[in-house]
Amino acid sequence: MGDLPDLTLPPARWRYVDDHMVLFTEPNVAIPDDLWDQVLLAIDVEGLRGVLSATGGDGFAKITKKQWRMAASITRQRGYAVAAVTQHRITLAMTRAANWLGGNTVAFKWVHLDDALEHLAMPHQLRQRASAALQELRDGIPPLAGTRDWPEGWARTGDD
Repeated sequence: MGDLPDLTLPPARWRYVDDHMVLFTEPNVAIPDDLWDQVLLAIDVEGLRGVLSATGGDGFAKITKKQWRMAASITRQRGYAVAAVTQHRITLAMTRAANWLGGNTVAFKWVHLDDALEHLAMPHQLRQRASAALQELRDGIPPLAGTRDWPEGWARTGDD
């Protein structure tokens, strides 16, 4: 029972680490369009150099085809790298296939997180911060302050 996501947490949440974004999605939980629209706004910003997109557990990011297309369109237009981190075999294979068709999205298993950060060409001095941010996102820890790194309309611990 401890493996079930806390549904008061947004199923997609993110942090900016300098000029990179760390995005975490709960496995096998549908992401509502209004939340996905916030994700799209968060990845469609000037100066962003890459996105580390991770999904917990053995599950997959449960996004619709339309949601995936909109995100893929932004990352292609912006031209930055995306590293997808997952244990889900089908997601790993589909991401590899999509990369062959063009794009700069590469999938990695969780044990290869360092390789994912390398793919993003993330400076070494930022990698520990990105890993820590990813762990906080997995654990459901909201940012200390500000709204830039937390979806609107979702309660933060202690705010509900």
